[in-house]
Amino acid sequence: MNFRLFLLLLTAISCSNSDFRGGGVQVGDVVVNGNSVVQTIPLNASSKKVDLVWLIDNSGSMGDEAANVRNNFSSFISTLGSSTDLKLALISSTSTMSSSGGTGVTLPVSGPNYLQVPTFVNSNDALSLAAVATCPNNGPGMVCGQPILTPGFGFDPEFDGVNPSGKLVNFFRSDAHRVYVVVTDDEAYDVNESNFLSLVTPYSFNRRPTVFAFIGKVSQADCHISRRGTAYESLAATTGGETFDICEKNWQPHFAKLTSSVENIASKEFILNKTPVRIVSVKLDGQVLATTQYSIDGNKLVLADNVVSAQNKMVTVEYTIAGNS
Repeated sequence: MNFRLFLLLLTAISCSNSDFRGGGVQVGDVVVNGNSVVQTIPLNASSKKVDLVWLIDNSGSMGDEAANVRNNFSSFISTLGSSTDLKLALISSTSTMSSSGGTGVTLPVSGPNYLQVPTFVNSNDALSLAAVATCPNNGPGMVCGQPILTPGFGFDPEFDGVNPSGKLVNFFRSDAHRVYVVVTDDEAYDVNESNFLSLVTPYSFNRRPTVFAFIGKVSQADCHISRRGTAYESLAATTGGETFDICEKNWQPHFAKLTSSVENIASKEFILNKTPVRIVSVKLDGQVLATTQYSIDGNKLVLADNVVSAQNKMVTVEYTIAGNS
C-alpha cells in the first residue's frame, strides 16, 4: 500500500473512533460506519455492570432490621460480585452501640469497588440522602439544584456523621445499571415517589434507575412499623424493582430474590454506546429476535423476560444514529 494512503486511512479511522467514543461509552465491540453501528456485547460478568446503592434507616426502631442486613450482607455481596461487575456504596451509620440504637451497618468488604458513606439516615430521609449523594449541586434546602428540603434539614457532624452531598458522583459508571436499595420502617418525606426519579435520572446518564426496598407493610404484634412505605412501593412498581416485608423473620429469601432480580437486570438490559434512531436488528447468539422480544429505552436495550440465550455467548445490535452523533 502507498505510504501516504496508509497514513490517510489511519488518520480517518482514528478520527472516526474518537468522534464516536467522545459522545458515548465503550461497551463490548463496536464497529461504526457513518451513521450505522454494530455493537457486540459478550454475555459475561464483565459486561454486566451494576452500581448498587444501599441506604439503611438508622432510627432507633430499626435494630432488628439492621441485624438482618448485617447477617446477610456478606453473602449477598459475594454472590452478586461473582456474577456481575459490581460496585456497591452503603449510606448508613456504622455504630452498633446500644446507646445509639444499634442500627448501624458497616460495609463488610473494602476495595476500589466499595464505598461507605458514614451518615446517619433518619427514618423518612433515605430518598433525600440518596438524591443528595447522587447530585453534585446541593445546598441549604436544595437537592439536585431544586428547593425541596424542609427548612432546617442539614448535617451536624457530631450527630449525623459525613455530609453525603455529591459523594457518589465520581463513584458511578456511565455504562452500568444503577440500582438503589432502601431499608426502612417509615415513609419518605421531602424526596418521595413524586420527585425522586426526576431528580436523580439526569445524574444517572439519563437512564432511569431501579428501586428496591425492604419496608414496613403491616404492623404485627412483634413487629411495629412507623408507616407503610407506599413511596417505595410506587417507585419499585414504576422502575421494575420490588419491595420486601421487614416483618418477615427470615430475610434470606428476600436477599436471594434481590440477588436474582439484580442479576436479571444485568443479564436482560444492555447499554448501547449511542442513542439509536432506528434498530436494524438484534441478535442473540446469532439468532435474530422479533421486535416483540426486546424494547428500547433511550440508549438501553431491554430483552423480554421470555428471551433465553441457549449458548450464553453474545448480543449483537445493529442500529443507526443521528448524523451529528
